[in-house]
Parts: sequence; structure tokens; C-alpha cells
Amino acid sequence: MEEKDTLQILKLSPTNLGMLFNARQAAYEFGFLTLSEFASATLGTLNTYERLEKQRGHIYNWYDIETLKPIPPFTISTVDSGNLTASLYTLHSGALDLLKRPLLEIDTLTGLEQTLSDPVKRAAEADAGAAAQGSDAAAMRAHVRFLISKRPHRLSLLQ
Repeated sequence: MEEKDTLQILKLSPTNLGMLFNARQAAYEFGFLTLSEFASATLGTLNTYERLEKQRGHIYNWYDIETLKPIPPFTISTVDSGNLTASLYTLHSGALDLLKRPLLEIDTLTGLEQTLSDPVKRAAEADAGAAAQGSDAAAMRAHVRFLISKRPHRLSLLQ
């Protein structure tokens, strides 16, 4: 959904930065981002974070997001720093969890099943003739149906 004529504040705070990390994790978990998109965007944000001016290791409370310069008055909020710390902890824990997961989970197949269910139903009759002719689409649908029919709790390519 795109909203028109919304007001955008071009400022960054430690809490906002932390919420960006957490929102991005949620977007990956709900399937709105691929692992590659999640990793690339998160690494880019961490690289930007490294470039921010800091005071004793803490980022200031407000930055101009276009220049990455702190905005006066130059304050450091323990609450905002704590929020960012909690978000970074969550990001770290989530990234470690991703390393432990199978490369392919059943949820991936469920998503494929939902995405392909209508086209599969409509193409069922066409598959018989197409399969005989070696159609890649028919072969893919047949393979997905086979995997879905097995319904393991988890599929692991590392087994």
C-alpha cells in the first residue's frame, strides 16, 4: 500500500534505527524480504551506522539522514541508546538463529503451494499433454506437488 502526500521527517534517532532493524527482521520472517535482501540491507545500514559521529561509543540522539550529521542540541539519551542496544541484541540473536535453520523449510513449500494452487488447478488437464511433451512448467508443478505431498516437519539439505 502506498500513501500519497505523507509527511516525512528526515531525522534518525537510536530508537528509530533499532526499529528499522527489527522491522526488517519481521519483514524477512513474514516473507516480504528474501534472505539476500535482508542481509544486504542490514549490512548497508550497519555500515552507515559505523559512519555516524559518536560520543564515547554512543550515537547522538538525532541525525540528519541526508548528511548523517548530528542535529543540535547534541544529546545522548540513555533510553534511546538502550532501545538501540536491545534491537541490536535482537538482530544478533536472529542472525545466529538463521545460521541454524535448514536451507529449505516446509513453510517455503506451503507458500509455493498457496502461490501455485490456482494455476495448478487450472493447468491440471494441460499437464498431461504438456508433460508428454516435456514442459518445464508441468515438471515444476509436478515436483512441487510431490514435495507438498510428503509434508515433512522440516526439510534439510544438510541431513
